[in-house]
Amino acid sequence: MQAVARRPKDARAARSDANRALSCSQRIQLLTLGAALALVLVGLGAFAALRSPREATAAPPIEDEEPSPRSVLSPSGRVGGGRHGPVGGDFGEQGEGGAPSLALLRVLRNKLEDQGQRLESSQWEQTQLHSELVKTKEQLRLALAKAPQLPDCDEEPAHPWLVIGIPTVARRDALDYLNPALDYIVEQLPDPKTSQGSLLVDRVRILVLNNGHGKKHAAFEKAVARFNPKVNPMGRYLKFETNPDPATHGLQSDLGSANHPGAKVRQQTVDMASLMEASAALKPDLFFVMEDDFRLCPHFFQVLDYAVAKMARVQARWIALRISYGLAGAVVPGKDIAALADYLRRHVQRRPPDHLLVEWFAGESPESARYKMDRKHFAFRHNLLQHFGTVSSLRGAKQGRFAGCYEALDTGSLFEVEAFKPDVCPNEDVWPCPPIAWTEAHPALGLGHLEGQVYRVDHGGGPVSGLRDTDKVKKFGE
Repeated sequence: MQAVARRPKDARAARSDANRALSCSQRIQLLTLGAALALVLVGLGAFAALRSPREATAAPPIEDEEPSPRSVLSPSGRVGGGRHGPVGGDFGEQGEGGAPSLALLRVLRNKLEDQGQRLESSQWEQTQLHSELVKTKEQLRLALAKAPQLPDCDEEPAHPWLVIGIPTVARRDALDYLNPALDYIVEQLPDPKTSQGSLLVDRVRILVLNNGHGKKHAAFEKAVARFNPKVNPMGRYLKFETNPDPATHGLQSDLGSANHPGAKVRQQTVDMASLMEASAALKPDLFFVMEDDFRLCPHFFQVLDYAVAKMARVQARWIALRISYGLAGAVVPGKDIAALADYLRRHVQRRPPDHLLVEWFAGESPESARYKMDRKHFAFRHNLLQHFGTVSSLRGAKQGRFAGCYEALDTGSLFEVEAFKPDVCPNEDVWPCPPIAWTEAHPALGLGHLEGQVYRVDHGGGPVSGLRDTDKVKKFGE
């Protein structure tokens, strides 16, 4: 767990684009293969070094070389055709008094000298072999020290497709909304160690920012321990940080009004800006905020990919896609995160953060209109995040009912300027509507039927009601 850095770390900025496209497991396989090849080359070099001394170890010439034993023998194997000597065999004639002949002594001397030289050569080779083995071990040590290090699979993936930013604070009575919220996310993600072929591996990051400003946050600490990548492979998707900024607004006590945000709301705004700045450092393609008492609706990642692709075909240059309500579920391009964070900081005194968010992407102020230019903001027809918390992080009071999974994102949940327009796009699932001719080739998926199949969850301590009052009661975990 570390503090938020204002500037993105550049320790991995030097990676090549090809390396970034590889998953951690693929990089490990490539580097392991490279290390094995290096060891083979070192071994071949050591073998060649051992071969050279052996070839150069010919026995030195013998001075006063006598004729070879065979040259002094007759075709019968005897010296001069004499009788068997006392040494045995047909080595030659006996000398005076039965002593061996001079020729036989010379043969035996040559044999002894030759065997002695071979013994000395063998001892020299053994010494050389030991020396070469010592050298080879040192070469292997140096080669391994210089070899590229295997990537740590706990390191954060480069260039994610999506970053989900989750701001979190401790709630009264130690209510834990954060861990269930994280569980709803990771249960839809593939296991990074065992999944093959999934495009989501290493492409999604969940950045959890603790905005407790020194206050104990037991749920956050629990989540950090649960999703430690060393014990839980799903922890690879998560990044936990603590907001280092001082709680300048939170230390004040003014309550504010409808036209002037109070101290707690202003603190929420600057905390949201800190979350966006930390998320921008991860350089994602897409980003959105999900508060710590929301859940991802089923099939979230597949539906989000569909919605983004469809919106981008309507207009390639876009600034936001609404997939839920409030601060949650406004998808923005990664390149715009820093600008949005800066807008929140500069207008913190004027409006609440959820209002500033809409003002920014809808171009409702002269400043935001200049930044937006001709880009459009879109709304998806169906809500993809469900608010399950019942106790507000700002007021600590019970909250009312919010739209459930796959319910309509119309003016019942959003401002008119950002809401989906069913009367304008009755047969479509993105607003502004695609051209009619294009719609015929790419009809809407028709996800409305999921509204009646996904149960509403409620972690406020009581039973969980269905999407409608008549639905079956379902408790968390069933």
